[in-house]
Amino acid sequence: MSQQVTRIDRSNLFIIAFQLDGICAALRHALSCGLAPGPATVKSLQQLHAAFAAIHSGPSLDVLPSIDFNSPPSDILAFAEVLRTTVGAFLSPDEVAERQRVIGFNQ
Repeated sequence: MSQQVTRIDRSNLFIIAFQLDGICAALRHALSCGLAPGPATVKSLQQLHAAFAAIHSGPSLDVLPSIDFNSPPSDILAFAEVLRTTVGAFLSPDEVAERQRVIGFNQ
């Protein structure tokens, strides 16, 4: 009996988009509870920024300031949200449709 392996391929951009959605949701919740993001959150955002910058460059990234653990929580959330929407702008139409299906928007 052979075992079939199911493999789902996703683009790096698609994965980055979902990871940013998760970080933004967590940041929104934490900030609404009065909690500041921790160093792991900032590091994750910096890594996602670097991952996106590795596949894209240009003026759309120039608007993002550098952030670190000492940045105000509102700046970190703004950075994350701008990065999230910027990445979303580069998704293919198929990826946008798939993303909407995954989060429950059926067309």
